[in-house]
Amino acid sequence: SWVSQEITKGVVGTVPVEEDGSVAFRAPAQEPLLFQLLDENNMAVFSMRSQVYLQPGEVMSCAGCHEPRGSLAYGGQRLAPSEVKELVPSVGPRYAGGFSYARSVQPVLDRYCIRCHGVKRNAGDLNLLGTPKGQFSQSYEALVTRPGWVSLAHRNEQTDISKIMDYGSHAGKLARFLLNEHHRKAPIDPDSFTRIAEWLDLNGQYY
Repeated sequence: SWVSQEITKGVVGTVPVEEDGSVAFRAPAQEPLLFQLLDENNMAVFSMRSQVYLQPGEVMSCAGCHEPRGSLAYGGQRLAPSEVKELVPSVGPRYAGGFSYARSVQPVLDRYCIRCHGVKRNAGDLNLLGTPKGQFSQSYEALVTRPGWVSLAHRNEQTDISKIMDYGSHAGKLARFLLNEHHRKAPIDPDSFTRIAEWLDLNGQYY
């Protein structure tokens, strides 16, 4: 990806947060997991930087980032099976391995964008065709190099302290543009927008 030495990532699934702010779900074992809090547009408001890892049958609980490390969530009470949610898979296409820009993002650009950005003309001096270009594609390189449009956390250059909306879909201009100015002229469906937002919140990876 444009970010060097990126780890392979993908979206395992999403689960709703309860009215009291809690969430309980069944997670895959033996996979490193990162958590992101999403808004109503499936854009990450906050992202954990540390990973958690579960063994088969293990139950893990968390009281919160700013609670005493020795405190227990819900006093150590186990939830009934009916209270534990199943993860809802990503809206994008299914394929093996980590997230793929070419498989998840480019089809959205092909459907909604390339008519004005690549096929008939390059509106805004932006070509979003999936034509191979070096290690990546024309559209990928055009988006990640456009100043301010895609916010990437580069290795060893991230901020020391995580803040709300510090990277990803909320930090760059692309998602806001698609939701606002672009939406008034040529709206894209919510699932297609989610595929773009997921890509941005996975730190804009390509392979």
